[in-house]
Amino acid sequence: LAYQTSVATPNTVCVQGAGISAKGEAAIDAAARQVAIDNGFSVHEAVRLVSANLAHVEFPHREAAEQFINVTQGHLKVAGFSFNARLTHGLRPEGTPGDHRGTDGAPTETLIVKSIGEASENEIFSAFAQVAPRIKGVKCPKNFSGQSKGFAFVYFYEAFEAEAAMRHFRMQAIKIKGRVVAVDFAPPQSMEEEIAHDESKRKQEQELRQSHQQALSGVNGDMWASYLAMFSGGGCGEVKQEESSGEPATKRQR
Repeated sequence: LAYQTSVATPNTVCVQGAGISAKGEAAIDAAARQVAIDNGFSVHEAVRLVSANLAHVEFPHREAAEQFINVTQGHLKVAGFSFNARLTHGLRPEGTPGDHRGTDGAPTETLIVKSIGEASENEIFSAFAQVAPRIKGVKCPKNFSGQSKGFAFVYFYEAFEAEAAMRHFRMQAIKIKGRVVAVDFAPPQSMEEEIAHDESKRKQEQELRQSHQQALSGVNGDMWASYLAMFSGGGCGEVKQEESSGEPATKRQR
């Protein structure tokens, strides 16, 4: 029996006990999936056998992992045998942010679908129409060149409709254009705006660093180095290295 390398995350539930590997990943998957379905929270994304006595159950977000532990009270029954279940990072205090639900802990009416590749809005709509009787709309954000950003938003009229659609979508392992996608609740504020803001911020920081490098490598490099050091509160490594290798340029000219 081959074991998998798996690094535990805050979303990981460890299932432990003698003989857990003999039950197999399929049996653990079925038992954990039934717990989530029966209690109405997000189904796990993967099950990995790590050793003869340990399996990792990976959930899509922290709250689902915590709900699993609370519901099972730390014991998962697999094929008639009970095994210990625990979180690797401990339970999070109530009210601590860290998942993709609303601030009150309730699901939102919008789902975010990741890893969609080049799937169109119509293809995403058709996929969710298999599990949802009504859908408000689908939006695939695009970049400046008109290409997909790799994720989409699926809008529903009610939060419970979004939750049911996500649960059934995962249960049936529906693919979009032949791809396995990740589905989760989007926060009540626009996640699209947040992602775009982060991307814009990273791009500006990168352009600023490139501008500084060009200035430092130019004919007035010494002047720009002093200028940047003055505003960075102590200077950068390049400035200190230059000064330690010899006298500043202004002194060499005297």
